[in-house]
Amino acid sequence: MSKYVPELQKVFISNLKRFRKSKGLSQAKLAEQCSISAGFVGEIEVGRSFPSVKTLEKFSLILEVKPFEFFVDPEDRKPSSQEEVLYILDRVKDYIRLT
Repeated sequence: MSKYVPELQKVFISNLKRFRKSKGLSQAKLAEQCSISAGFVGEIEVGRSFPSVKTLEKFSLILEVKPFEFFVDPEDRKPSSQEEVLYILDRVKDYIRLT
C-alpha cells in the first residue's frame, strides 16, 4: 500500500476485493467489464489510485452492490469517520479535475 492510506480507503479496498471475489471475478475480468485496465484495478486494490464516481458506479452495477456498501466496514457495519469521507471526496475531486 502507499505511504498513507486512510481507513475509509482501506474499507473500500477490502470491500471491493470481497465483492469481486464473491462474484468469482479476477481483476482482469472486472476491468474488462468496466472498460478500464486490469492495472488500474490493481492500483485501486493496493491503495495507489481511487476510482472516479463513474467507475464506482460501474463497479456497483457489475458487483450488484449499492455504492455506499463499498464504504461500510463489515466488522462494525458503520461508515468511517466524517474526516475520512471528506479526505476521499477531496481525492475523487482531484482525480476528476485531472481527467
